[in-house]
Amino acid sequence: MLCAAAVLGACQSTPPPPPEAVTDLSGKTCQADISLVDAIALTPKNQKSWQDVFSQVGPETPCVGEGDAAANYVVFALPDFGPNHVITVGGQKQARRTLAPKILLLDWEGTVTREFAADKYDYRGGSYSVQFRPGADDRFILVETDSALVGEIETRFETQLLMRQGTVGLPNGGTASYTTYSGKEGAQSRTFSHEGVVTVRVQAIKGKIGLPAP
Repeated sequence: MLCAAAVLGACQSTPPPPPEAVTDLSGKTCQADISLVDAIALTPKNQKSWQDVFSQVGPETPCVGEGDAAANYVVFALPDFGPNHVITVGGQKQARRTLAPKILLLDWEGTVTREFAADKYDYRGGSYSVQFRPGADDRFILVETDSALVGEIETRFETQLLMRQGTVGLPNGGTASYTTYSGKEGAQSRTFSHEGVVTVRVQAIKGKIGLPAP
């Protein structure tokens, strides 16, 4: 049966393929220096003790450098009272790729206050990330894509929990909903990429984000 044009989208059941890793930025025009003007605030509008922030990194994301050293980048503004927080930041795992993160902390002037050695990066939940407590002088997080890591393929054995929901007809003519769970195990390969998703988790050690410890 053919779909009417107005509802054609509802009849398509095949999802688009997951995005591939982007390993070359030669087609982009990059800046000589990073800009702090559009830093993404990590302080929520409503007081809370923790929150997750996600930032898409794609063709429109600014980049810095040139040639093989070119890198996409995103800047985040840390909450006030930084040492009262634990920050987890990195590249989110996707079906075929993981954003290759290089994390640096900056002061108000944009000067680097801290870098993280390779052994500080690890898989935490769904991201390849570092975890730290900001120092008193740390005001920004700079996430660059690491050109030295981009293109590497990593294969990991993973267990996934799959959930399926549906409805079933009842003898009285009604319906009931159900949820089933199943496990899936196997090797998963992902390529480190210049594009993907940056994920940041901000947790107040005491009290609320951006406020002094009570």
